Amino acid sequence: MALSRLEPTEILRKLNHKFSSNLESAIASPLATLSNIEIKTQVLGEFGVFLQKVDSKTPTQSQLAMVDEEVFADVVSSMYLASIGLVMPAHMSMRRALELGVALVYLWDLPHVFWGWKECDKDLSFSEMLEYLESKSYRSFLANTINFPLDATLVDIRRLREIYRITSNTTHGKIATHKVLMGDGFSHSATEWSDCLDLLDGTTSAVIQLWFHRYPSAAQNVKDAVPAYGRICDIE
Repeated sequence: MALSRLEPTEILRKLNHKFSSNLESAIASPLATLSNIEIKTQVLGEFGVFLQKVDSKTPTQSQLAMVDEEVFADVVSSMYLASIGLVMPAHMSMRRALELGVALVYLWDLPHVFWGWKECDKDLSFSEMLEYLESKSYRSFLANTINFPLDATLVDIRRLREIYRITSNTTHGKIATHKVLMGDGFSHSATEWSDCLDLLDGTTSAVIQLWFHRYPSAAQNVKDAVPAYGRICDIE
């Protein structure tokens, strides 16, 4: 029977049944990547706890410290959506986590940009944020304030651009990302589930790398709070 002929409540029940079945299929075979993401999600959460406890924050930074909770929630949402077969929405949540993860660092020392974003409906450009993080001026600032080496890698910019491109293709509805046209609908796909987890794993790794390098005082505290992290990642 076509869903369009059913009552809205019945449609929701059938979708719930389908998504529940997808979830069971997704977790039937344990994936190491899923475990890694869970550990990295703990790291994101602990980082936020530490950052909010720092006393020397400005009023702007105090508000930005709460962005961590949004990143945490978006990563969890992305993981869940992918598990029930909603890969496209999972990509959208992933892109939001990536954008906010980068914005936290980008805005930390640019209060006027933060308030324009928060109260004046100013948009943030992902490309401009990455250009800022790559700039000699910003790298010089880090070298003189937190002793971050000028020749060290702050974050893998190429990887950030790649993840953003993939998730943006989904968000903007490029034909190649249309599951319904391909006949997949809401079906579980082991390949898509695995690919989405790999992408989410890369997203969390990139955000953690950026945060740890920008806020070195948090790194060891967070690693101590999540011992399992040391077994899966060698970011210093």
